[in-house]
Amino acid sequence: MSTHLTRADRQSRIQSIVETSLAGRQARSLLPVSKEVLPRALYLSAFRVEYMEIPTFPRAQLMVMLKDGSKRPAASIFEWTQQHCIEQCALLETGFSALLDDPEYVEVDDYSMGTSATSVSDFYEVPQYCMGCASWWDRTEIYQNLIDTRRQSELDYRTTMCVFTKMQGEGLFPNISFDFLFPIFKKMLVPDFATMFPCKKENLGAWLENLSHAEYGAFWTEGNESTHESFGECDAEDGSIGIYALTTDANYVVEPRQFF
Repeated sequence: MSTHLTRADRQSRIQSIVETSLAGRQARSLLPVSKEVLPRALYLSAFRVEYMEIPTFPRAQLMVMLKDGSKRPAASIFEWTQQHCIEQCALLETGFSALLDDPEYVEVDDYSMGTSATSVSDFYEVPQYCMGCASWWDRTEIYQNLIDTRRQSELDYRTTMCVFTKMQGEGLFPNISFDFLFPIFKKMLVPDFATMFPCKKENLGAWLENLSHAEYGAFWTEGNESTHESFGECDAEDGSIGIYALTTDANYVVEPRQFF
């Protein structure tokens, strides 16, 4: 007799895990509360054609949660991507990855990490129209690597502090205040979470392009105070074409001719 969960039980367990994970989103937020009106918002603009049918253009404003639990539109691709990565890592920590690793558990139409994290609570559709389109949004190994890298840096810091404490106790190091040295060592060994997770802000475009598995490539457009920033991917599979872009341009429309 099979001990595996039924489909209904699987979906119920997925929902429970997602709700448990999202309950901690406010505490994990790095974004302070502010009454400042931001000049820009981040949009998800998408183009989809399936089997030569009339194309659809899903569009959504992407949100981030602040430290007080309220939400506002993301002001940049980095801001949204950072919170997305944090929430995907948190989802893995709840035990979601163990379910994904069970070959008897996963079905094609089960929730993926991408559709079961912030998209559920923020009401947007993950643009995974083809195999390589937005695949980085929910690839488990990406977020597990972020978790492992962070843990290793924290471990290196603690190990260094233990060695330093022992050397100081044996008179091999000057008697300098821990309150003075510890912050210095931590800054050296543990990347600042707010500015360097999942990568440095100035390296975000290269980081995203490196993760892309889209058959027809990815593009990154750097923005500044007077120009908009954009990142997008295009893929095709079995008669379907899928394209999406994250952009701060409210009038931006993605089209196949950008890639073909």
